[in-house]
Amino acid sequence: MFKYKTEEELSKMSAAERDQYGVDKRNHEAKLQKDAIDLALKEQKDAFDLEVKALKDANKATQDHADELDVKLQNKSAEAAEPELVKAIKGLDLAKLKTGEGGFQEVTVKAAVSMMPGTVNPAANPLSGFIGNTEIVSGLGSAPQGDMNIMRDADTAGTNAANIVWINKYNEDGNAAFIAPGVLKPLRSFAVRAENSTAKKVAVRFNVATETLEDYDFMAAEINKDGIQEVKRKTNEALLNSAGTADEPKGITKYASAFTLTSVKGEDPDNYGALRAASAQVRSLKFNPDRAYINPIDAANMDLKKGANGQYVLAPFTTADGRRIGAIQIVETDEIPVGSFLVGDMKKFHVRPYKGIQVKVGYNGEDFSKNMVTIIVEQRLHAYVNSIDTGAFVYDTFATVKAAILKVA
Repeated sequence: MFKYKTEEELSKMSAAERDQYGVDKRNHEAKLQKDAIDLALKEQKDAFDLEVKALKDANKATQDHADELDVKLQNKSAEAAEPELVKAIKGLDLAKLKTGEGGFQEVTVKAAVSMMPGTVNPAANPLSGFIGNTEIVSGLGSAPQGDMNIMRDADTAGTNAANIVWINKYNEDGNAAFIAPGVLKPLRSFAVRAENSTAKKVAVRFNVATETLEDYDFMAAEINKDGIQEVKRKTNEALLNSAGTADEPKGITKYASAFTLTSVKGEDPDNYGALRAASAQVRSLKFNPDRAYINPIDAANMDLKKGANGQYVLAPFTTADGRRIGAIQIVETDEIPVGSFLVGDMKKFHVRPYKGIQVKVGYNGEDFSKNMVTIIVEQRLHAYVNSIDTGAFVYDTFATVKAAILKVA
């Protein structure tokens, strides 16, 4: 039998004896570990066997009870099978019938019917829809919303200022030059002027009964969601097309120029050619266009174009999927009407949300007396293009540009 040795005993052993002791110790400890595992497994098996026996006993008891109920149900079924007419006659007062004392006694026989869903829970029942298995889908469905690419692709960053000012140089005159020693240096000058943007507000409100908020747990969240979505939708719409009145920001299409580059020509130009020409106009003004927005209908017609041999035609200056023209990404969006396009350097269209979208709840007029609350969703923001950057955008129609760049023999 293995016996652990003390440090003193080990110090008196030779190296070979200590090595053998180490081997014996490892074997002994390995055996102890194996014995412990075997014991634990046996205890788990014994406990499992007890649980299985208990389940079998419970199952037998359940089956015995089910058999007993089945016998009782069969007896009840036999009683229920008794003809309705016989049961009705048994209910009569036979003594009164014999003496004639009771006069006429009415016998009502009810015929059993099949229990179909329509008879068990008739549709005429005003609450029939709440009976039975019903699943209510969470949230509220709504019609599809339009794209919001302009707001996404613009140069967007938050601000805490209601007024933004920037300063431009103008009337620049004079240029540097290479000169000989002792010669008067060229004179250069410029003037400066400031431009600014004031924050514009977009808002919507809901007037809601407190009972509505109490009775429908989801209503408050859905109102917030709907209000925020509506503010974003209106904002994106204004960023695209707004005329820029006193209360609205000016839209990017109102800043954009029409196509005017007459030096670009091509034979039988298509829509891809029109976008390439518009890109050239922006690039010639030293901007870097990165987006071309077109309607999905125009995009489909561009994709489906075939040549005389029946093969699909794709301009050589586009990518294989037809969605990039050089550095420009073509974006399909319902924000642009069919037949038109917008090409631009979106880094030059600046959107500055002022303190973000806010949701506020309060009382208006007699709201408190009428158990009503008013929920306001609003946002103030800046949207502007520096006056020196308006050439960064072209907004025109495919037909106009193709006519302008058509090379006449």
